[in-house]
Amino acid sequence: MLAAESPIRLLLAAACSWESTVPLAISLRDAGFGVAIVAPRGHPLHAVPGLTGRWRYRPLLPMASLRRAIEAVVPTVVMPCDEPTMTLLQELRNDRTLAPSFCDAIEHALGPKEAAPLLASRTGLAWIADQTGVRIPPSAEILSGGQLFAWLRQHSTPAYLKIDRSTGGRGVVRIESSLSGLLAYWRLRLLFGVPRSLWLWLR
Repeated sequence: MLAAESPIRLLLAAACSWESTVPLAISLRDAGFGVAIVAPRGHPLHAVPGLTGRWRYRPLLPMASLRRAIEAVVPTVVMPCDEPTMTLLQELRNDRTLAPSFCDAIEHALGPKEAAPLLASRTGLAWIADQTGVRIPPSAEILSGGQLFAWLRQHSTPAYLKIDRSTGGRGVVRIESSLSGLLAYWRLRLLFGVPRSLWLWLR
């Protein structure tokens, strides 16, 4: 059930059971925000006291779970806690049946629709950081083994290779040489391509 309302209502949306979301929820709650959550069963967020609402995120019905929580909370801001929920929110705000106020709540967290490709890409996020003056290591979007070899020749090793839409440290490989980089590139493409999508669907 939804408890007493706050002037600013935040909905924290989590698909991954990361403990790092707990101090975030506590800090927002202590700052005076009305904080509700939608998270999988067993997520540590469900143990945080003083929340205004708790909803269950169902991995087999992710969009329905998220939308049900949004419609119940009527949040000012919907804050994704991981990449899966960020991707869901990007898809949801394109739903023409969604109330304009809910689209605004999503936009408060994700920014304008034009920013969506940047938010879903590590290279895009690095570009945003660079534009604001944050010191970051050189990075680039790699679309082929040949591009990877060329980038390594220019920047040398060690380097790190990360595939988009991987979370929690998975999908990240340290590269010590051009050969290890090429092997890592194809391994990541295999593990996080169609076989992984099929496995996640079956699970």
